[in-house]
Amino acid sequence: MAFGDQRPCACGSLLRQVRCCSLDMATLAHSRIALRDLAFRITALFRDIDILLTPTTPTVAPLAGDLVTADHPHRDAINASLNWFPANPYCYPFNMTQQPALSLPLGVDATGLPLGLHVIGRKYHDADVLAFAQAVEGK
Repeated sequence: MAFGDQRPCACGSLLRQVRCCSLDMATLAHSRIALRDLAFRITALFRDIDILLTPTTPTVAPLAGDLVTADHPHRDAINASLNWFPANPYCYPFNMTQQPALSLPLGVDATGLPLGLHVIGRKYHDADVLAFAQAVEGK
C-alpha cells in the first residue's frame, strides 16, 4: 500500500474502528527526512525563543467522543478521516520535533468548555517549561 491508502484494523480496546495506513520504504524514508528537516528548522527558530505560548487548540474542547467542535468548518472531513492533526495545529509539530511542551488549563468559555495554554520550550530544556508552568500556576 502507498501512503494515504487506508485499511480498517482492530486497535485493541478502542470503542470504534480506526483507520491505519501503511507506507512503502521509499515514502517512509522521504517522510523521515522531511521530519528531520522540520525539527532542524524549528530548533533554529528557537535559538531566540525561550518559551513559546499558544492556545492548546484553536477552539474550546470538543464534546467527549468528538474530534472537533460542531461548528468547525472541516468537521465532517476530519471525523471521516479520524485525523486529529488538521484540527489541532498547535500541538503536533512540537510533539513530532520532540520539544518539551505541556498544556495548562486556562479557563472556560461561556458554555463551560475548557480552554488551554500550550507552553513550548527549546529541545532538551524541559526544566524551563516546567518552571514556567509552576510560575503560571503560582506554585
